[in-house]
Amino acid sequence: PEFEEIGELPVLPACDFELSGPEGFVESTQIANEGKAQLTEAVDCRWYIKAPPRGKIYMRFLEYEMHNSNECKRNFVAIYDGSSGVEHLKNKFCSTVANDVMLVTSVGVVRLWADEGSRKSRFKILFTTFHEPPCEGDTFFCHSNMCINNTLVCNGVQNCVYPWDENRCKGRLTA
Repeated sequence: PEFEEIGELPVLPACDFELSGPEGFVESTQIANEGKAQLTEAVDCRWYIKAPPRGKIYMRFLEYEMHNSNECKRNFVAIYDGSSGVEHLKNKFCSTVANDVMLVTSVGVVRLWADEGSRKSRFKILFTTFHEPPCEGDTFFCHSNMCINNTLVCNGVQNCVYPWDENRCKGRLTA
């Protein structure tokens, strides 16, 4: 068959973000807020998160809503451990629930794929970088085999799997 008349596929807008630090947020709203794509355009966005050497990354979904849930060809959030290569895919979410993800490398990639009709999909992920015990002087032991930066203790945000970092903080919250 001849395919001369189909023309070229539309080019997706460049949509990459780089993040690092002891904690941070990956948010779907960053796409429009930072002018990466219009709300009417299909997107294939990637957030690259870098932990310190020998560090690991814990990701917790604070918000998650897929506009066309269970239609994985239309929209999904994927999390990769090490690179965005298919062999490093850790989890892919396209239904109504997204679970926490624990990565074992120092590089995490969050990918949002959404077609033009799925751009109302939204999410917000808290990432926390950590290393395994023993915990040094500038870190806090989370009781979940995580040593997080001391600056994350009593900051009003749960960075550990369980809220050990926010327990016993009465009067010390900096919110």
